[in-house]
Amino acid sequence: MERYKAVIERVAGSARTALLIGGLDSGKSTLSRAIADVALDGGRSVAYLDADLGQKVVGPPTAVTLRLLHDPSELEPEKLSVPDAMYFVGATSPQGQLLPLVVGAGRLLARAKETGADLVIVDTSGLVSGVYGQILKYHKVELLQPDVVIGLQRGEELDPLLGIIQRFFSCELVALPVLPEIRTTSVE
Repeated sequence: MERYKAVIERVAGSARTALLIGGLDSGKSTLSRAIADVALDGGRSVAYLDADLGQKVVGPPTAVTLRLLHDPSELEPEKLSVPDAMYFVGATSPQGQLLPLVVGAGRLLARAKETGADLVIVDTSGLVSGVYGQILKYHKVELLQPDVVIGLQRGEELDPLLGIIQRFFSCELVALPVLPEIRTTSVE
């Protein structure tokens, strides 16, 4: 937990764009909200970019969504769920929708930066393995150019994907284990 805390503090204090990757129910949304909370407490303007088409924190399924945050109270689920911007993809799974998913994330990142967000937190889908997972995450990193990528993994499941990111991109890469208490899809 101490390692989590250190990552949250560092990312909340200095990152510009943080991309979270991990399998289903790995705690990406929980960690995203924790980073946003600390950043907001520190006076930063935060944008939560929800690029998970199926398990939404912000807005309806089938869309990439954006919520602009200015106060920690906006992290309450009923407030966080109301999007400020959306890009319709039309499916709850990224498979077969890679291009619109990446384009939507890129457009909403640009929108977040235009509105003055100091920190954009990108919460992604659980598709992390196989060719589709690797292609999707590669192109998200390529287009969004995060300064930090946080991988939440069980065992070594993300090693191939994190290796690709490390080889081709100059962003900081942080691998964290999935905490045992992260077990519910209602959080993801």
